[in-house]
This record gives sequence, structure tokens and C-alpha cells, in this order.
Amino acid sequence: MKNNIGLLILRFPYESATGMGGEENHILSLARIIREKGDYVKIITSCKCMLKEIKNMRIPYRRTWGGMDIVSIKSLVFFPFTFIFIIINLLRLLLYERVYNNVRVVYLLTYIEKIILTPFALFLGIKVVWGQHTKPGRWFYKNPFKIFYLILSRFVTVIVPSKDMKKIFEKNGVKNLKVIPNGLDIDRLNKIQLKEKPKILRRIFQCLKDTNPGIERNKFDITKIVGCISRLSKEKGILTFLNAVQNILNFRNDIIFLVVGEGKERSKINEIIIEKKLQDNVFLLGYKDQAFLKNFLYVIDFFVLPSPYETFGISVLESFYMKKSVIVSRSGGLKDYVVQRVNGLFFTPGDYIDLGKNIEYLLKNKALTNQMGQNGYKTLIDKYTLEKIYKEWQKVLYF
Repeated sequence: MKNNIGLLILRFPYESATGMGGEENHILSLARIIREKGDYVKIITSCKCMLKEIKNMRIPYRRTWGGMDIVSIKSLVFFPFTFIFIIINLLRLLLYERVYNNVRVVYLLTYIEKIILTPFALFLGIKVVWGQHTKPGRWFYKNPFKIFYLILSRFVTVIVPSKDMKKIFEKNGVKNLKVIPNGLDIDRLNKIQLKEKPKILRRIFQCLKDTNPGIERNKFDITKIVGCISRLSKEKGILTFLNAVQNILNFRNDIIFLVVGEGKERSKINEIIIEKKLQDNVFLLGYKDQAFLKNFLYVIDFFVLPSPYETFGISVLESFYMKKSVIVSRSGGLKDYVVQRVNGLFFTPGDYIDLGKNIEYLLKNKALTNQMGQNGYKTLIDKYTLEKIYKEWQKVLYF
């Protein structure tokens, strides 16, 4: 195997996600295609959900603790007490990979390793690339290490997934920004077997029966199905979604809404569903793997992403892959590839009435819904497959 670059990817999130999100899938897809092209790649992380997938994909990895990412008051308080251990541990790993595996590029995803490792990596002659998939918030504006972040950005390449993210970070003084969207690994999806629609519905029904013993099987045969993939938290717009659903169900009851995703606020969201008397039409499926998601997207009529802001929104590309039209907020990275009435519909962020109107519109216009799904697939194939995005990464990674 010819080693051209030698890429080391590091990610030490503040807390491990409950499931694979956009950033996690991006890392694994990038690692897979770089390895497939014949280059050495290794992931060093503490993220539990990623480690399971890394093992399944047989990507070289190292599990280690790199400290809590310094993006909260709690982690900043503990940082002085763990700093020495973190720097020794990460520097030891970096030196090992540089000497024994000829690593020439490091890709740093979280704040802590960007601040700590970047100066040492540059000193060792290693090219440094930062990935920034989170919109600036308190973690950025109020962070005492912000000045170091801004200074170090002058010596690295900062990758963001959308034009909107680039604009925001440029305004805040971050240098050397480059937009590379997340690519969808369609080769991996193509290998997942697609089951017959009745079998998929039976599996979904069995998943629901455990938590909803009173659910009727025939409900799936006579209704339209609206799908949503989202982390269960308020900032992801779940309450906006539920308010829109409540309005729709006041006029018709032949729809079920399925939400795939997990989160710390699941129990609270479940209480809201009961409080609004939506339990007969709204169901939380929890976190599901890629095989389930492909089949899930196959059986739904269309896809809704209620989040008021997405830096990119990989689940929209997954919906395009299954030729499903989408309803998304007019914000963030979604504006880069969703085109109104061509491959999807926009709603005003946070406006549940507008969201509800768009859902009702697609429910009444099957021909347009199907055509937008076809157009979405073309958008994906033309611009956003992993193979096409890899060509952009080549310009960054290869000397």
C-alpha cells in the first residue's frame, strides 16, 4: 500500500453522542474513502458511538481520553487540573504516528485538540486541518481560549460544511476558511438490502409495540407516513414539529409521524406528546442504524427536518438518496442545496404554522412530492456523493 499522506483524525467531544450524527458520519466516510484510495488513516477518539462503527468498518483506531472539550464552564474549571496529562498523552500519540506511520496531516475536530496540538503539529512539520461543524455559540464567543483559536487559524486550513458557516466564522475573525460539504457514502448505502414495504412496516410496528402496546397494526395500512430524523432536544426544533402536527391533526387523522433519533430530552418530549394528545399519531423510534434508516426512508411519504438551523443536514441527503422530497427551514447549510419547489420546501425557522402548511401541501400534492424526490436524487448524484466531495478533500490533504 502506497502511503501518500498519512492522515490522523482526532475527536474528543465534550460528551459522546447518543447516536451517529452528521459529524460522526462525516469522519467515518472520509476515513473510509481515504483508506480505500490507498493512504494510511487512523482515528483517535473517546467517542463511544463512533468506536462501535469504526470497529465494524475495520478502520485503524486508538481509544484514549483527551479531556473534556473546553466548551463549557464545567470543562474549563477542570482543564487546569488535567492539562498536563492531556498534553503529554496527545503529544505522545502524535509523535508516535509521525515517526512510525509517517503521518503528514492531522485533522482536528474539537476545540481542545485544536488549541493544544496545533502548535506541536506545525513544529513537527505536519499539515494541520481543522473541521468546524458547530455553529458559533457561547462555547465560541465567551471562551477564554478564543484568542488562541483566532491566532492559530492563521496557520491551518479550517473546513466548514456550508457557505453560511464560512460567512459567520469570517465575520468573527477566523482565517483560512474553505467550504467542503459533507458527502454521502452511497456505495455503503447501496450494499444495504432494501426490504419489501410490508416487511419494513412490520418491523417498525414491532419497534413501537414495546412502548405503545395499544397501537393498532392496521393503522400503518391506511395512513400517510411523515418521517423525521433528529436528535431529541429543543434546539433541534422538535417542539415546532409537534405544534405543527397538533394543528394538522385538528383537521385530519389519517397520518402518522415517525421520529428516529435519541436524546436526553426524550422523556420530556414524550410527556409533551401525551399532553398534546398526539400519542396515537406521533411515535418516537429511538436511535437506529443505517440499515434501518434506509428502509425507514423508503416507506415514508416525505421527510421533515424541523431544526431552526443546520450547519449542513446529512439526513436531507439520505432522504434524497431514497428519492424523497423534504421540508426544511430556510437557514444554514440547507440553503446550499435545497431549492424551493425543485427538491424540497422551505419553512420559516421556528414557525410551526408555516411548517404545518408545508406538510399539508405535500400531503395534498403527491405528483409534486414525487417529482421533488426525483430532483433531490439528481442533486445528490450530481454534487454530493462522497466520491465527488473527496475530490475537494484531495486539494486540501495532498501536498
